[in-house]
Amino acid sequence: MSTELLSIRHLTTDDGVTVDSVFAGLSEQSRYLRFHAPMPRLSGSVRRSLLALDGHDRTALVAEVPGPSGPLPVGIARLGRTGRTQGEIAIAVIDEWHGLGIGRRLLTDLAELAGRSGYTLLHAYVLPENRQVLRLLESVFPGATRHWDGWVLQVDCPVNPEMNPRRQPRDSAATSPRPTVSASTRTH
Repeated sequence: MSTELLSIRHLTTDDGVTVDSVFAGLSEQSRYLRFHAPMPRLSGSVRRSLLALDGHDRTALVAEVPGPSGPLPVGIARLGRTGRTQGEIAIAVIDEWHGLGIGRRLLTDLAELAGRSGYTLLHAYVLPENRQVLRLLESVFPGATRHWDGWVLQVDCPVNPEMNPRRQPRDSAATSPRPTVSASTRTH
């Protein structure tokens, strides 16, 4: 499996098949770690919620690799606004593609998108046994901190201020961040 041709695009409200495909690629354990509860199937209400995207307050990115019959979705990262400059993030990568940098790429692109959208702090709610995601969040978001929120860990992830378009660059020669989403004919 190669991530050499990995592309990232916005998930759209019409991407139900994509959501279903990523969910189907998650083991029972991965589903539990992502949704914090046993989830043998994706209920209609959860599916609708995952597709309730407006491209501003609720947005998501999907990672895809070329497949035999078109793009194959291998992961999704979500961002939901919880305050003027704060949001909640979540991520899922299908088991077969774990450990190949897809989660890192999704979270990095999501952080850049959040920065350009004026977010300063993102929160992730992670089960304490999900050490892989805890390490990933802390590596993608330098300065991330953890604290208990009931029976889960809340990871507070500061967004790099250089990604925030409202902030004036210190150096007038500063360049804008690289585009995070590959070209697509789909709209968000």
